Amino acid sequence: CDRAMNSGIEIMDKALVFDLIIKNGQVIGIKVKHDGKIKEIHSNVVIAADGIGSKIVLRASLRKPWNNDIDIGKCAVAFVSNYNLKNERIDANYNQFYLSNEIAPNAYSWIFPLSNNLVNIGLGIHKLSGANPMEYLKKFIQWQKIKHKFSNPKIIWKSNFPVPLCGIKGKTFTDGLIAVGDSVGFVSPMLGEGIYYAMWTGRFAAETALEAHKKEDFTKKVLKSYKMKYRKKKFHSIFSTHKILRDILMSDVEKNVNAIVKLAKTEEEAQIIIKTALAGDTREISSELMERALFLIQRAINE
Repeated sequence: CDRAMNSGIEIMDKALVFDLIIKNGQVIGIKVKHDGKIKEIHSNVVIAADGIGSKIVLRASLRKPWNNDIDIGKCAVAFVSNYNLKNERIDANYNQFYLSNEIAPNAYSWIFPLSNNLVNIGLGIHKLSGANPMEYLKKFIQWQKIKHKFSNPKIIWKSNFPVPLCGIKGKTFTDGLIAVGDSVGFVSPMLGEGIYYAMWTGRFAAETALEAHKKEDFTKKVLKSYKMKYRKKKFHSIFSTHKILRDILMSDVEKNVNAIVKLAKTEEEAQIIIKTALAGDTREISSELMERALFLIQRAINE
């Protein structure tokens, strides 16, 4: 933000973007509530980066509203102090992930060390589980397997929020408008990871806007290069793989993940799928490979 301001960008803090300005079917700006006044800001390209609750993408008819029963997951996160006792000092260098139905039913929880004995601790739950993520977060902090890592843990800040888990939903651009990040579902359907995809789609949107500026053409004809960029990065393929694996794993994540890891020791096809799902490997997966790997995974789970 500071770097943007230093280059001449104007930042409007605590401003509510509530509508688009559309002329002859093309987005040409936004309407904003700021300092008690309504303002119109005109622009050649609008980039919708307003998250899961985006009003912009709905107003532009890029996607339909989320289906709360199947599209959305729930997360709870907290900053917790008094972490990293002397006998756990090595943990300050690692992100930790925990798979246990006891503290995150059919999902996962995490501990991300920050600084000054502070950690980001949280978990995500698919809404179909019907669980309350904040209740499980409190349980996780007191969980016997991590309790020894803290000396009287104190919650400094906490929050819970929804996350889209359906993959890319609807369209991602139209005349004069590009949508990035959570607003159109650029989030892993299995991991709930969105920052990586938000940063990449933000970059692709900026590059596309610059290309449109050079051509002085801000229609879909030029803005479609945005889609070409994220498809080249294989985001659509990654999300499809993640969605399939999520549906397989959700019945019993502890048991099923153990079976898949065991399988990956001997089966290369399974290794490729796991690398794609967990490590963001962007290689193209053929339908034949996917079918073979999923057959092996399903068989391992059922054994």
